[in-house]
Amino acid sequence: MSFLEARRQAAQQERRRSARFTIDIPVTLRTISGNRECRMANISDNGAKLETDTPPREGVSGWLIMGGEEIYCTVIWSKDGACGIEFERSLSEDKLVEIAGEQVTETVPVANRGNIQMGRKRGSLLGKGLAKKPEPQSEPPAQTQFEPAPEPEPQKLPELQSEPEIQVRPEPQPEPKPEPKPKPKPGINNPLFISRLQAISAG
Repeated sequence: MSFLEARRQAAQQERRRSARFTIDIPVTLRTISGNRECRMANISDNGAKLETDTPPREGVSGWLIMGGEEIYCTVIWSKDGACGIEFERSLSEDKLVEIAGEQVTETVPVANRGNIQMGRKRGSLLGKGLAKKPEPQSEPPAQTQFEPAPEPEPQKLPELQSEPEIQVRPEPQPEPKPEPKPKPKPGINNPLFISRLQAISAG
């Protein structure tokens, strides 16, 4: 049960414990969206019922203005043409009588919340004074829970193969050419000349 729902039920029980005075006086409900001219249909020390063409939604807070009197309140239920408000602080008996005054048409006794549901008009009661039992509500169909499909396993990427190293062979270097031996110069020290000279001398 939400906090708002629990608060609404508690407010309903508290509101129903107090006697309500049926009245019909003009009031103004001031909220953040502006002022609404309303008719107060009944009032108790804890809250009141307001009739208006544009009731504020449930949970809206504002000020109930009655002449020079301003009371801080919160909307605890809302429907077409009416809404119920809860006072921030309970009204004293003297203040309640002062507000109602001679406008009271009848005193509504403490209601049995088993017979009257919150926000339902008394005109919905049956002729014998018993509230019509609400029709049983069919249970909502059970929601089938679907298990999420398993996620596909991530595909392994193929490992990159390293490229083979290219061996660069050194280019063959040309063998150095032997330097030519210098030819002997003709002269006295030339061996060829000496050998010829010896041959001539021997002959």
